[in-house]
This record gives sequence, structure tokens and C-alpha cells, in this order.
Amino acid sequence: MEPNIKTGDLVVTAKYDSGDAPFIAKHDGIITVEESRESPGTHKSFGKEGDVIVFEPAGGGTPVIHRAHFWVEENENWADRANSSLTDGADTCEEIVHCPAPNAGYITHGDHNEVYDQVNGRQKPVTEERVIAISLYRIPYIGYFPNGIEILTP
Repeated sequence: MEPNIKTGDLVVTAKYDSGDAPFIAKHDGIITVEESRESPGTHKSFGKEGDVIVFEPAGGGTPVIHRAHFWVEENENWADRANSSLTDGADTCEEIVHCPAPNAGYITHGDHNEVYDQVNGRQKPVTEERVIAISLYRIPYIGYFPNGIEILTP
């Protein structure tokens, strides 16, 4: 997610339950890049349009923190809605692994990555059930502190 979230940053998140807004978020639900651009200047997260979400990868593993670009419906040909600079040169749905969409969900992208997560098959569209949290802000450098620090007092 660099340069907007850097290695060593502590990211503060709000738990996300499908249909419920996080209690400290300033909006209801997840706002995608596409929605943010429909109303310019109304919503930015970590310096860019669209919410940064934390989600469980399909098949399990370490949670992923990437930006939600737009929502697709099951069997949707979403190639025409995609930013062509994030499709690895693919011009048609047939050239994208998860197009048409195998399920309804978010098309996601890490700010530092070259393509959408769904282009080369890294992730299926992210269902709301797989979303763990919405990222709210970062605290620089605090992630570099080792776990289990004991604070000693004289």
C-alpha cells in the first residue's frame, strides 16, 4: 500500500460487519474508488479515493489490506469498468482471470501493485463476508517497535 501506508506504520481499523457502519467511520459502509469519483472531493482515505479495507484472502491466510475500487455482481463482465492501466494490458473480459466475476464482490487493488487483485487470479472479488475492517488512519513508525515491550519504571 506504499506510498500511502508504509512499512512500519500501525494501521487503525474499525471492525466491519456487513450492513453496519463502523462506529467511528464518518460514513455508512464501504465507499469504493468508483463511488468517490462520482462525487469528487467528498471522500478520501490514505490520500486517495476509496476506502482501504482489510479482508480475508480466498482460501485463508494472512489478511490483506487493499483499496476497494468497485463492486461487481456475479457473472458481470467488468472489464469495461476497469482502469485499463490496472489490467496488465487486458482489453477484454476473456483476458482477465476473474472475469466474468465468479461471485459478487469488490474489485481490489494495493496502491503499490501494478494490477487489480482479480486480474491474474490472486483474489476472487472480495465478498462482504470476507471484509474484516475498514482502515481509518495510520500511526507512522510504531509498527517497528518489537512486540512484548515492557515499560520499566524507576
